[in-house]
Amino acid sequence: TSIDPKRLTVFELWQDEYPEAIHLMASLPNNNLLAQKESEIIIDRAYKRLAEKELPVIPTHDGIATTPPHEDVVTAEIKEAYERKLGVAPETTLE
Repeated sequence: TSIDPKRLTVFELWQDEYPEAIHLMASLPNNNLLAQKESEIIIDRAYKRLAEKELPVIPTHDGIATTPPHEDVVTAEIKEAYERKLGVAPETTLE
């Protein structure tokens, strides 16, 4: 079983506190449960809040695309959405 390297930071953050959950998630086919939860956080929470603010955002398969002037706002909203749902904000990257 392999874990997508882009999601490694979340697994690293959870490893010490939730070792059983990490083992379970890593054993799932294609990590579908984790992908579903990520979708709920990114699309249902962060993206919808950003769209309501009428910011230029487009959901992607693993994040939210925006224009350079709005990168900080989008990053902050994603981190806040994770923290509200999971109690921890992951590391994020800009691409």
